[in-house]
Amino acid sequence: MTKLHLIIVLAVVAVGLGILILKPQGGNLVGRPSPTVSVVPVNRNLTEDQKKLLQVPTKDSSQEEIRAHYNLALKLSVASSVLDIANCDVNPMVLKVKDGSSFTIKNSGNQDRSISFDRDNTIYVPAGKTHVQKAQFKNGPGLYGYGCDLPSIQQAAGFVLVEPKQ
Repeated sequence: MTKLHLIIVLAVVAVGLGILILKPQGGNLVGRPSPTVSVVPVNRNLTEDQKKLLQVPTKDSSQEEIRAHYNLALKLSVASSVLDIANCDVNPMVLKVKDGSSFTIKNSGNQDRSISFDRDNTIYVPAGKTHVQKAQFKNGPGLYGYGCDLPSIQQAAGFVLVEPKQ
């Protein structure tokens, strides 16, 4: 192989690697339309406490920070059997239910929605429909956050506070 051939091969490899590095995850550089999602401000009328609640403690947070977040969730919790997820502006932001009870997820909006508690627990609710969900999570009573999808983004939305049966 001549030096010219070696230079051409190396140039092709470099261009290929450059394309792989710059390529958006899950998509092609060409031939694929860009998403045309209008950015709608979700939860645009949040109180300061609600905004603070959506800032979930991380695994590196102190016990004090975790406790403060939980206490804020308790303060904002509303005992109800209905969670409305219209436009991902959830109501109530913290739904309080008893362990093992059922609650209704209502989508009073005009677009289909799904909420995800984790990778294995995503609930799809068509526009104008409801879904009955049992408050029975693998870790028992506690505070469970969920996300609500907008056309191509996952948006933190609210919490379900599951209390022990009494």
